[in-house]
Amino acid sequence: MNNDAAYQRLRGTENLKARKLYRSLVEHHKYASCLVCASYPKYGSMIIRGSLFEHIEDIAGFKIGISDITKLLRKNLISVERVRPRQYSIIFVELVKELERAEKTA
Repeated sequence: MNNDAAYQRLRGTENLKARKLYRSLVEHHKYASCLVCASYPKYGSMIIRGSLFEHIEDIAGFKIGISDITKLLRKNLISVERVRPRQYSIIFVELVKELERAEKTA
């Protein structure tokens, strides 16, 4: 999903932090070499071990609130599942759709 599409779903200044958070998560997902999480670009997902909220805040590089994450969930940009205690999966819904479209055309 390009930045324009993210902006389309999260318009306005009240969504500035959520847009910035989403971009940070996608960049971390694509280029991460991290001890706390494992990224699976082929599947559009990332597994976080430990505190989900703390690691997302570390990725963002700024103070976030639960409302920022909730905005991403409500706009169907990400999906979060608890896999095990203190282990979470983040699925980048739009990236998965892009992967599926690319697979169909290949």
